[in-house]
Amino acid sequence: TEEDDMKRSVLSALLLCLLLSGCAKNTVRLAYPEEAPSVPSAAAPRICVVRLAQAWGGDPSVGVREDGSQFMPDSDVQDWLTHSLAVALTRQGLNAGTSYSESAARAAGCTTILTGEIQQVRLTEHSMTSYESSMRVVLNLDTPKGRIWKNSFSSGVTRTVVPLSSAPDGVLTENMKDITDSMARAVKEKLYP
Repeated sequence: TEEDDMKRSVLSALLLCLLLSGCAKNTVRLAYPEEAPSVPSAAAPRICVVRLAQAWGGDPSVGVREDGSQFMPDSDVQDWLTHSLAVALTRQGLNAGTSYSESAARAAGCTTILTGEIQQVRLTEHSMTSYESSMRVVLNLDTPKGRIWKNSFSSGVTRTVVPLSSAPDGVLTENMKDITDSMARAVKEKLYP
């Protein structure tokens, strides 16, 4: 009937408005990974991840939208990547935790310490359905023998997505998981070749 067609048209228009307004948000959610499902054994090596430094100064943005406006994170990028790396290390079987400083890590009895710098976290919206994310982190691994390793990691993700408000969050989360998993595997291989 004509009335049903009208209802469908209004509903379609409302849905389109919701999708478009959802995509227009400039805040991206930094999704923290779920804690590792199992606790490492007491014999598992203990490693502390010191809060990663941020290389790009005081600019809080993590990327740019198609219209030139900035993507702003909903929480602290340094805490997000530091915590995510500790979770990834735990998933590799290491007994990992975080610390705000190297001196605090040592005071807590941690002798294997990861420090580093986040050199890039960049999310770019090419269109409502096309996103690109890239991350770069430099890590240093210190043990009781001194600094035994320094390595640079990068990861990039390009995705064509359904134009939902959560699309940018998902692309950034996928990129974070990729780089932290890569770093955790490399650290484990260095400690246990």
